[in-house]
Amino acid sequence: MPMGGLLYLRVPDALSETALADLRARFVSELGLNIDDDLLPLELEADPGFLPDPTSHWYEADLGMPYYGRGYERGDLPLFVRCAEWLEAAVPDGEVWYGDDCTEESIRPFEPETRAELLAYYEQVGHEPYDARFRQRKEG
Repeated sequence: MPMGGLLYLRVPDALSETALADLRARFVSELGLNIDDDLLPLELEADPGFLPDPTSHWYEADLGMPYYGRGYERGDLPLFVRCAEWLEAAVPDGEVWYGDDCTEESIRPFEPETRAELLAYYEQVGHEPYDARFRQRKEG
């Protein structure tokens, strides 16, 4: 099973059900997301105790996709970046955080500088490091 990518929207105050439903609908339609029936994007994190500030309100974007990062070059990083940019524009008082579903410490602010650095790496190597490891395992 692949390491999942986690994208969170952190806000100081909870979103009303109406605001959340509107945000969710716009998030899916404006980004052209093909969301699986089992996924509910922008759902309030039920157990925020593992997140850096459990007193904030955390909404998981839940794209149902593998993580992309140095050492695990698998997921659709450009999509994670587009979603982060969209969330920042749509919720000005929110912060976007990104990480994987295997280590709590990986979830960190996904700021423009961080995204630019990771995108530059992605543009340089793409998925090749992951694909090469997979080929080696298959051949070995």
